[in-house]
Amino acid sequence: MRTAGASTTQGQKMGNQRFKQTLLGAVTLGTFLAFAPSAHADGEWKAPDVTILLGADIFSGGQTDKSGPMLNTTISNYWEDGACTYDQNGVPSSDCDRLRFGLTMFRGPNTSNNICPDPIAPLSPPQEDGGGQLTTGGPYHVAQLQSDAGDLYCDDFKQRTLGEAMLEYRDNRFNNELGTNWPDRPQLTLQLIKNLPQTNNATQDQVREALLAACELYQGNGGQHLSLPTWVMTSPLADADAELFGGMLAAAGGTGQCCYKPAFAGSCDPTDSSQTLDMCEHLLEQNSSGIVHTETRLRSDIDDAKYNCTATGKPAAPGAMKHDKFSDMKCNLQGSPCSGNHPGEPAYLWPVFSCIQLRPSNIPPDQLSVEYCGEIDGEPIDASHGDKDGDGCITLTPGNGIEFVDENKNLYYVSQGGSSLCQSIGSGDSTINVNCPNLNELCDLNDGSQCTLGQYQCINNRQVCERFPGNDSCDSAACGQEQVHDVGLVQPNVQFVVDRSGSMSGNRWTSAEQVTENLATWSYEGAGCEDDGTYCDKVRLGVHFWSSYPAYAYGAQEDMTGTMIDDAYDDNAPSGGTAFHVAAQQLRDEAALQDSTRPNAGIFVTDGAPDQAFTTREAVRLLCDLKTRSGSPVATYSVGYQDGNQQLNSLIAAAGGTGSCCFASDGTCDTEREASPCEMYRYEQDNGQRIVNELETWLQTYEPVWYAGWREIVDSHAARGHTKDSYRTGTVADDLDMALDFSMFAYANLVGNPDNIDCDSNAGNPNATGSNPGAFYRYMICEMEDTLSYVVRQRYDWGNDRAEEYDSSEYTALKRVQDDSAFLDNDYVCTGSKFADDENALYAELQAILSSMECTYPLSLLDGMDSAPQFTDATRVKLYVPSLGTVVDVPHTDDTDAQRDFKDELCNLGIANCASYQDDGWSFSNEGRTSVKLTPELCDLTKTDLVEQLTTQVCRMCDPDLVGTSCDYVACTPSSPPSNPTTGDTAYTADGEMCEFTEFPCADNPDDTCSGWTKTGRCGMGAYACDADGFPYCEQVRSRMPEICNNVDDDCDGSIDDLSENLDEWDEPQYSIAGEEYDGWYCSYRDTCTCPPGHTDSVGGTKADGADEFTKMMEHQQQYGECQCGEGMVSGENTAYEPTRTWAPSKPEGEPQAACSAAGDNAPTGLGAAIAALLFGLVGWRRRRDG
Repeated sequence: MRTAGASTTQGQKMGNQRFKQTLLGAVTLGTFLAFAPSAHADGEWKAPDVTILLGADIFSGGQTDKSGPMLNTTISNYWEDGACTYDQNGVPSSDCDRLRFGLTMFRGPNTSNNICPDPIAPLSPPQEDGGGQLTTGGPYHVAQLQSDAGDLYCDDFKQRTLGEAMLEYRDNRFNNELGTNWPDRPQLTLQLIKNLPQTNNATQDQVREALLAACELYQGNGGQHLSLPTWVMTSPLADADAELFGGMLAAAGGTGQCCYKPAFAGSCDPTDSSQTLDMCEHLLEQNSSGIVHTETRLRSDIDDAKYNCTATGKPAAPGAMKHDKFSDMKCNLQGSPCSGNHPGEPAYLWPVFSCIQLRPSNIPPDQLSVEYCGEIDGEPIDASHGDKDGDGCITLTPGNGIEFVDENKNLYYVSQGGSSLCQSIGSGDSTINVNCPNLNELCDLNDGSQCTLGQYQCINNRQVCERFPGNDSCDSAACGQEQVHDVGLVQPNVQFVVDRSGSMSGNRWTSAEQVTENLATWSYEGAGCEDDGTYCDKVRLGVHFWSSYPAYAYGAQEDMTGTMIDDAYDDNAPSGGTAFHVAAQQLRDEAALQDSTRPNAGIFVTDGAPDQAFTTREAVRLLCDLKTRSGSPVATYSVGYQDGNQQLNSLIAAAGGTGSCCFASDGTCDTEREASPCEMYRYEQDNGQRIVNELETWLQTYEPVWYAGWREIVDSHAARGHTKDSYRTGTVADDLDMALDFSMFAYANLVGNPDNIDCDSNAGNPNATGSNPGAFYRYMICEMEDTLSYVVRQRYDWGNDRAEEYDSSEYTALKRVQDDSAFLDNDYVCTGSKFADDENALYAELQAILSSMECTYPLSLLDGMDSAPQFTDATRVKLYVPSLGTVVDVPHTDDTDAQRDFKDELCNLGIANCASYQDDGWSFSNEGRTSVKLTPELCDLTKTDLVEQLTTQVCRMCDPDLVGTSCDYVACTPSSPPSNPTTGDTAYTADGEMCEFTEFPCADNPDDTCSGWTKTGRCGMGAYACDADGFPYCEQVRSRMPEICNNVDDDCDGSIDDLSENLDEWDEPQYSIAGEEYDGWYCSYRDTCTCPPGHTDSVGGTKADGADEFTKMMEHQQQYGECQCGEGMVSGENTAYEPTRTWAPSKPEGEPQAACSAAGDNAPTGLGAAIAALLFGLVGWRRRRDG
């Protein structure tokens, strides 16, 4: 018995779509265009964030009135004053900055000045109109910085803690300002260098630390952050050491390159790729003494000019930009004409920065494709620029117009035509769009929903995985995860496990060999398996053998030939016993069956029955786990050959998901009486240890001699290798079985035949003492009624031989019978196994199983499920057709209306020969309802390019025939219930309703009995409904109402027709009655109601708004009511009787009354009459029903 409410209750692979035929004529051009979305979003250019990182020395030592104005002028040319807006296509307005500037300074260790906290001061983060903050409107604008020469901002500026500042800058930028999210625009940094970083006792290794920091920034801190390349510009006042350090810093930061002269006989060329140095690896080089390039070594090598550094030849990697004068700095930054003597070509850094964009995080680098529209050098893009379709756009790809800036390929820039191509980006003259490479392809939403399969769309220049339109129905608390299956040629893995026990000797062995060899020949299609399906076997076969021990041959594989099968049989010979669990272990451990990309199946072939019950139970346990294994479930089929126990074979099939079992004394099963062996197994998992412990504790306490006998059994069993807690470790489970047989043996000796125990009427007593042992053993037997051991048992000899080592006549030996004794309880019936009595029949049965596996898809069952519900609406099958942007629900083959709708939908989508799918759909592929199978023509459709994936989903579902039918045990919640209620106990809710503790049929399984608090009277009337989790419950369909004369407890307080209480409680006008013709229903508030013998008026109304329900109740009573008010005692037959409805909790209160009207002497007088007039006259019961 269960208490009320205690009802017993899944990374996907998108995969290579193999053997995908082209469906010619399947989709019309008009249909395709109607569903094809745009390939990209327009104008999604994002102005990069640019942080200028510098030390106070830039504004000291003769640079006053030079560095500041230089920066001020160049910044002013790349920001626009005004509000930045974007149009509906993402095109920025003319007021949007082309670069968003910010300023950060680094300083020495002295912290006396709060304006520059150690080690950096993020004075102004990059932002829209940031250029204005730095040039005119901000507190830290560069003109003010240069005029104060830096000393007022950062004293002791000579201690340039550059490396520490760079790492602090990274952490501040990504942890504080941007967080951990992928930013929406590039993050760029320019470092201005005048002096070589210094060192003292407090701040060490500033050269080495700065270079390593640049490496770490460029590498994205091991991929944890966006790559931050380091661009370097040196002051015209920088000395040679500072300029060389700047080149090394650019090489470490990914924007320059260097070579090391000592490695090439004192001379090297940094433009020679064979001599180019990986600065980051160089810094980490070690020898037996440790780090080679220490701070001292680096400073010495810089002083001796042992490094040679330069630009890489790419616009975005100019190396350290050197200058003879401040005007050259300006021309290198903004691209203005450079005059006088300046080294090399100008870098034009700001224009290059404006060309750099951030690769969308969900588009792989090798799939990046950019569409550039507008102008090149002021001229519209046309065919001369590569425009192939006349739309004024060209497509740029890596190595063909765009280049990556960093090694992580997070940042890219437009390289075609040099920086001139970018001049109009951001001004509205040109736009840059990222094409979505996987447009319309399937993707994983990864949003925690139950339907995770989506379709790539291009939204705001980003490839986004969007839910299919209209595919929200699968999100339900009653449903499991939608399982995604590859379609096309998806051959199942099938592992034969063939019995090689001694009974298979002779003709049976040679027949099994011939059949298996012929099946391999039938399946084999030639060596290899091409992507188009050529030479691919029908199924991927394997074979192992088992008896008392395993013999491994071949795991399921492609290209299994008859010769290989022949050799496997020749290497094995029949011997040993029939240990089912050995075969189950082989299926569990076979690597080929752990494949998550295709169906997996095992096939038992046996001619015998186990000679020990434990091997059957252990096989059941293993197969139950295997059929619901996450990612790679295995369906197990069972085939009996010539001899054997077909009931046990069917038990194996049921455990493996291809058969079913039930308790049926008439020998027949139906879905309503299913009792899965896996459910019994789960009960043992949850309760086995408790049950065994209870037995041992009781025996130790009350029957020490019998406890000694129990220990003898346990110890002798353990000596044979079966440990006491083995069922908890998933090996051999016998303790619970021994506990059951011991209890049955004891009960038989003390009371009588245990097979006659009726647990429903008397389940025994767990607290029974030694004076009443029969009650305890009865309890033990009833507790184990739901266990697997109860139906698959080992026989024992209940002899009366007293063991010599125990000097007591009370002890009777219990010995295990060692012959063929495994059996199923006679009332437990299983079906699903196949049987063959000769070689031809064996081939036919096995080939039929293999042939049925094409287009078969395993179901992912919910926790506690052993099979999908028998109601087909609870299993959902869908075809994903991304080229048409739609999902198609596949009907069950028994649902003709849904099949018609399916055919119509295919026709509306333009599918060729759509009318031929009128009778197609899915069905369960086995008796255990653990997988589904498509009809052959629909199976062929999934092999075309049109269908990319198939999904299945299993939901809990209430019996449609049950929902809506009446029930009379609506749940009730008393405010102060007794701690240990028993049947018939009553308690009250806070509103005065009476609850009664009752027993009733469980909603999810009427064969079980549940108990709990239920409502009484009118409130106890219910109808079965289905909750959000898919479980049935009794839903209340009538509300509490004022009492009327009808022999019903209308106000649900436990008393019938107590009309006098209406005056105290139901005084709202909406519950009043007007007119003398209806006075007979309230009896003038006197308890004077009587009914015809044995009669109770039917209950009217439906649960709705309270007042409206009251009106409907009265209309029904007027039409059908037969009870009436009475006066005094009556004689004869006109007597009130106990109500006949099972939900009525008590008899009418008071004595039966004589019939009367509400007029005359019985009418209320005085105050009572006034109240009656108020209640029954003001509103009237024929009122509007609008609530």
